[in-house]
Amino acid sequence: MDIANQIQKLKQIAENSDQKILVKELEALRVKQKEERFYIAILGLFKRGKSTIINALLNEAILPSAVIPVTSIITLIEHSDHTSAEIFFSNGTVEPKSILMIEDFIAEEKNPENEKGIDFVKIYHPASILENISIVDTPGIGSVLPHNSETTKSFVPKIDTGIYVLSADMPITQTDIDFIKDLKQNVPKLLFVLNKVDLLNETDLQKMIQHNLTALNKIMDVGIDELITISDRLYEKPEGNMHHLASRLTDLAKAEKKELLEQSVFKRYEFLRNELKNEIQFTLKMKLMPLNELEEKKSILQSSVKVMTQQKEEFESIMNGKIISLQNHIHQAMNEEGRHLTDTVNKEISDISNPDEQSFLLLNKKLKNLILTNLEAIKESLEERTKESFKGLLIQTAGRSENFLHELSTNLDTYLGMDFKLISEKFDLDIYTSFYLTVSSSGDSETLKSPGFNKLLPASVRKKQLIKKLQDHYKEIIITDTAAIAYDLQYKIQESFRKFNYDLNNRLQELLENLRTKIDDTIASKKINEQASEEELIKLHETIKQIDLLALK
Repeated sequence: MDIANQIQKLKQIAENSDQKILVKELEALRVKQKEERFYIAILGLFKRGKSTIINALLNEAILPSAVIPVTSIITLIEHSDHTSAEIFFSNGTVEPKSILMIEDFIAEEKNPENEKGIDFVKIYHPASILENISIVDTPGIGSVLPHNSETTKSFVPKIDTGIYVLSADMPITQTDIDFIKDLKQNVPKLLFVLNKVDLLNETDLQKMIQHNLTALNKIMDVGIDELITISDRLYEKPEGNMHHLASRLTDLAKAEKKELLEQSVFKRYEFLRNELKNEIQFTLKMKLMPLNELEEKKSILQSSVKVMTQQKEEFESIMNGKIISLQNHIHQAMNEEGRHLTDTVNKEISDISNPDEQSFLLLNKKLKNLILTNLEAIKESLEERTKESFKGLLIQTAGRSENFLHELSTNLDTYLGMDFKLISEKFDLDIYTSFYLTVSSSGDSETLKSPGFNKLLPASVRKKQLIKKLQDHYKEIIITDTAAIAYDLQYKIQESFRKFNYDLNNRLQELLENLRTKIDDTIASKKINEQASEEELIKLHETIKQIDLLALK
């Protein structure tokens, strides 16, 4: 089968049908097939060390890394004799840039929510590993930045092999499992890497490996007998094991590249062919509708969307009220925990026996450790409770949104005579139910300085002064740190929910606008010619037949 010829024929049909997005996707597929570009993507949750692993494979710190989610744009890394970079914008323009400037485009901090309109970034590098493969850096899944998850998931169908990164400092999560299940359906081959193994001793490492392998074998149809262990931080040392990962990728490319590439191209081709067929069928159905019927159904649809939008806004108002209640609960809970901790500390202070310098230093150290330990425990407990409460709220919202989308799809089917059940598939609502929490460090306030004991004072007076000073000081510490924890949680709840609504509304608006444009264009055409010409209809029918003939046998 001459897949190159079929891709070209399908692209020509897309061009003749003015399907610009599909033309672009088919051209990318054509280039990939012709040049045998073998994409190995580094995948996983955010903060698993994906960018650092790539830097280690290249033996150069090309990609930015930080303590917050960094990568927000798909970054392709290909072989070249010299290091350089190109920025590919969504409007079709391409700009060469210094490698030192790429952070301004791929980092979330420098390009929030991709406000610069970047399609992808391409880096050229002379590393020997790139002679056989192209490496893809992807935004992490599961942060409070849903657009990062969406960007990665949209690229999944273009991947030939995926390297899924797990971290030794955290067991495999449900978010990992859900994403791996999706990858299994769309990526020809998956390898699994356990990063940061230097953080564990040998006994704990073996337990973590076995735990993750057990979970992975429940997901995959084939048995997973190897979890490649590495440490990106020790990449220059043998114990970092990066040479083993590099060898595995090179061997994989040499042994299985042709087969995996073929599977990937064929699967992507069939997906694009079906997309094109759906678009042509939709156009045909609208062409067959009389003008008065089309205008009537457009009016009914608009009214229906208006009512459903109103219902959605009312529901969002209710959810906002629940979010505020959750935030108030957090505030109350932290105040209560702070009072309990203050009582505990005050008791420890009151039990001091000898108000001398040595006793003060010992007590001061004990109190600081006590506060740190308790605040960490309080923080962990409240985080877990907040996660569960927040997840419950988002699931309610996602469920209501799913109902909204289902209702919209039903109306589109009823009023336009077209099955739009795939609408819901365009909204991956699961990614919004994850909630990442980081809180301010606790108990890091300056240690209380020695009060300078006046030995001329009676011991009872010195003790009373010391108790009062210690209690006031540590009460302030507790109030400050509990307030910081509460504020952090409250802020992230509000921001996560705001992002959910923002992204959902934007995507829904984009979809509806696309549909309105198609309908309006059809109406405008019909006003010139009341009935679609026989020639037009024959052409559309023939186009559908041509697309069917291009199905892979």
